[in-house]
Amino acid sequence: MVSPNSEFNDQSLMNGSVNHESQIGTSPIHRLDGAVRAPYSIQFELTYRCDLNCVMCYNGSGETIGRELSDDQWLDIVQHAIELGIMEAIVSGGEPLMRGKEFVTCLLEELSDGGVSIHLITNGTFVDRDFVRSLRGLNLRIIQTSIDGHTPEIHNVIRQGRNFNDVVAATSLFASHGFYCRVGTTIVKMNEEHIEDILELAVSLGAQEIVIDQFLPIGRSIRNYDRIATSLSHEDIRKEVERLSKAYADLITVRIGMLCQDQLRQCSDQEVNDSIIIRPNGDLRLGCMAPFTCGNVMDTALRALWETGGAYAWKSSKVVEYVSRVHDNESMRAEYQKLGILHGYENETI
Repeated sequence: MVSPNSEFNDQSLMNGSVNHESQIGTSPIHRLDGAVRAPYSIQFELTYRCDLNCVMCYNGSGETIGRELSDDQWLDIVQHAIELGIMEAIVSGGEPLMRGKEFVTCLLEELSDGGVSIHLITNGTFVDRDFVRSLRGLNLRIIQTSIDGHTPEIHNVIRQGRNFNDVVAATSLFASHGFYCRVGTTIVKMNEEHIEDILELAVSLGAQEIVIDQFLPIGRSIRNYDRIATSLSHEDIRKEVERLSKAYADLITVRIGMLCQDQLRQCSDQEVNDSIIIRPNGDLRLGCMAPFTCGNVMDTALRALWETGGAYAWKSSKVVEYVSRVHDNESMRAEYQKLGILHGYENETI
């Protein structure tokens, strides 16, 4: 999965971090009633489970990890988030549809009825026409699928499953039903020579946007690092994205992911955090690049967790020290290894 990050004014893609300065840049730290203002966005990671085993998965999805919140618990948490005042929800996993399409639709309906803008991330395996039709009328701002190769041979090797035909069909279905469809592509050794080929596939499927990103050196990438490390630098990818953005301007929006160190510093500069992740077990996590938790929503109410910890978590001394030591992908990988976070789903408590 492409991490919710990006170098444009919408980071809601893979880290649970959102930058919407146009909407909240002038928002006060506190509301008029004295309470800390709500996060703009919450990423709901519904499950650890995934039918794929992507070589670069930052989250280590698909591995046996432990208990998950029940359907009813998730629906209660979503209602609490709406009452807190969030504006955007990112619904992801693992693969969220492994919780069941009926449940996911119900959760999306609850968010939509609460006036929340929704960003759904799915690998496409379980998407069918009936599911797509069930989403009509909901407040879905973005549906994101992941395509990492323009052929089954490349895509399936990277994602470690026979998913190519499914994600191609799902992307086409979403686009043909009028949804804003974003394709996420992560650059690794196996696809680095085919960036334009993948883009052309996305165009042919009707996607309106593609985000091209380097892999994060965390999670499963740590274990597969030598196998997937690309010869392309971020600057190489940036130049290619700039070229493609101009060449395909009339067909699709082409964007690049933000450098990990830049995104961490952007987040840490906030007086009050804009976003947070709720993990499948209920842990409140700072972000996909910041493996720190500040409690669990099953132990403490979401509002209390946010106001006493989550809102100011980037100012924690442990987090500040971590951010100061991350200068590039290699130093991030070293920090995760130092913390003993080798799979991506572990957390450090603050």
